Amino acid sequence: MAKAIDITGHTYGRLTVIRRNGVAPGTGAAAWLCLCVCGKETTVNGYFLRKLITTSCGCAQRAASIKSNVKRGATIFGRRGVRGSNIDLDIHIERKMAREDEDDEAQS
Repeated sequence: MAKAIDITGHTYGRLTVIRRNGVAPGTGAAAWLCLCVCGKETTVNGYFLRKLITTSCGCAQRAASIKSNVKRGATIFGRRGVRGSNIDLDIHIERKMAREDEDDEAQS
């Protein structure tokens, strides 16, 4: 088995590696605890970090999805009347992601 590369302190996309966190299930690769720029901690397979397959905790994908839906005329809050052409997208994206994070914390 190959020796794990110490990537503590490195930044990959939005993730900064904090410390090693055991072994990734199924692959046997090193798992790393990372801190995302949004403030969430997540454990990521080291190979996925180094190859930039995983670059955030999921916040980037959520933000892109919200922005994409708004550009196509979908509503942000699931009701009619709030359209992408009349709103400041960044503020609404941050609010929606904050609500999703609160919902995730409440379920934990």
